[in-house]
Amino acid sequence: MSTQALTKTVNKVKVKPLKNRLGAAIVSMILGIISAIFVVLAIVAEVVTSASGAGLTFFIIAGISSLVGFPLGLSAIKSSKGRGMAIAGITLTILPFLLMVAALVIILMYMFL
Repeated sequence: MSTQALTKTVNKVKVKPLKNRLGAAIVSMILGIISAIFVVLAIVAEVVTSASGAGLTFFIIAGISSLVGFPLGLSAIKSSKGRGMAIAGITLTILPFLLMVAALVIILMYMFL
């Protein structure tokens, strides 16, 4: 097979351009920031003021924003623009979620011991 035939075969392959998911990356990062703020507020509400109703509400808001922001960040990580923001969004949604789970375990242990 000649190199000219190989070139023609390669040129027929269509390469799909990456979708621009900059909006999803931005929303993921914003939801990550919101979840981080609400986790801190929940911990302060639970530990410092012992207002369990407010802390639980903050934990629920942080959990929902983390669970929505994480898949948005994953979908935006392969985009042509906003890859850095998508990585930041994934990081900012995972860390508060893990912190939230750890804080809930500690609070539940404190309540039942």
